[in-house]
Amino acid sequence: MTDSNDSNLSILICTVRPNMARHAIEAIRKQTIENWELILVDQSHTNELSAYLAELADPRIRHIRDSGIGKSRAINLGLSVSKREIVACTDDDCVPRPDWAQQLIAAYAKNPSLCMVGGPVLPPENQPENNSLIHCPQYRGGDFSWRGGDDCSDYILNKTVHGMMGANISYRREVLLSKVGLFDTNLGPNTRYPSGEDRDISIRIWRAGLPFSSISTAVVEHRYGTREGGEILRYLKIMHRSKGALAMKHLRLGDLTTYRHFLQQEGLFGGLSMVRAAVERDLKLGPVGILWPVSRISAFSFGMLDCMIAYGIDKDQKLLVKRGG
Repeated sequence: MTDSNDSNLSILICTVRPNMARHAIEAIRKQTIENWELILVDQSHTNELSAYLAELADPRIRHIRDSGIGKSRAINLGLSVSKREIVACTDDDCVPRPDWAQQLIAAYAKNPSLCMVGGPVLPPENQPENNSLIHCPQYRGGDFSWRGGDDCSDYILNKTVHGMMGANISYRREVLLSKVGLFDTNLGPNTRYPSGEDRDISIRIWRAGLPFSSISTAVVEHRYGTREGGEILRYLKIMHRSKGALAMKHLRLGDLTTYRHFLQQEGLFGGLSMVRAAVERDLKLGPVGILWPVSRISAFSFGMLDCMIAYGIDKDQKLLVKRGG
């Protein structure tokens, strides 16, 4: 291992599944750099993780019990207690490769202006490509970097809106908190819209004109994130409903560019494009493949309408506010 006294890195994992989180914790402890702190925000309401961490007795690990629920809430709590300049996030069903942390730190050292750095989230080794029978959320993006500014091209929007995942993302903590703001606690796992908290922050970083990059060398394996059969359709409906809510949120923030991009990718045009692409590849769509574009469009549309009815918007903080709450 490398003893890097200047790594200045907090690693943040939010969990409701202590038995699964053990694999992520073990992977962090095997990192090629040693000078990190691991913040575990535990919303499981059990003592399982406490007992496991007591056995490890690793002073670099901080266990934060949270009586609330929601990944965004947990991330905000982790950001508030972090003592390091860089905060890297992964999920409790993921396993970072041994040099993951070292690669992230190297990217920030190479370009001190970066506010956000992410990397690939890969499916388990030897798993087939996503299809109608098996699906693992993933991001296979290569190397790219944005210097900041006001670029509104589809290329940048694709990297921002449909790009890096919260399972492998890092931020310069003070820049994030001072110029972008907290995570929206009405978005993300265990909320009404159980996806999109990572996209929301990425969009806000882009709208703030802050530099970010993706590096292919900082890899996380989504080892326990595979869905099969009916779980796939349920997951995708939730994801696209959340995208609809996110589109409506940014429309109400006055961001017509992001809203238009969502409509092109996720609305009617996106559904028709998916069918055309499948036909061009000569795929046997099957019942799920035929019905999915319709389900996708309806889920996205419902998310937009539901967000408009159920939530107001705090334009200063750029957060959803539940009506009557």
